[in-house]
Amino acid sequence: MVKEKRDPMALMEHMAESDEAMQSFTVNKPANIDMSRLEDREFVQVLSIHVEAGLLFEAEPGVFKLTPGGIEHLRETARSWRQARLERERMSRN
Repeated sequence: MVKEKRDPMALMEHMAESDEAMQSFTVNKPANIDMSRLEDREFVQVLSIHVEAGLLFEAEPGVFKLTPGGIEHLRETARSWRQARLERERMSRN
């Protein structure tokens, strides 16, 4: 079965438009983190940075949710990406 490639920017734009999606968004920390693997170390590092910045909080062990500041940050990022995408599309038509 071919895995469908998704555009993370389009997903974030869609999510940012839905309060329900923003409130229910979670990041689940895998139970089998192996710090010898680069991908796992990067995941833990990025997760830690977002928690320290106040964008995520640990709702229950291994489950992280967006804080109100994280929701606003995600919305601002989505708006910025949307503006950049629309500008690129406009420039390509000219």
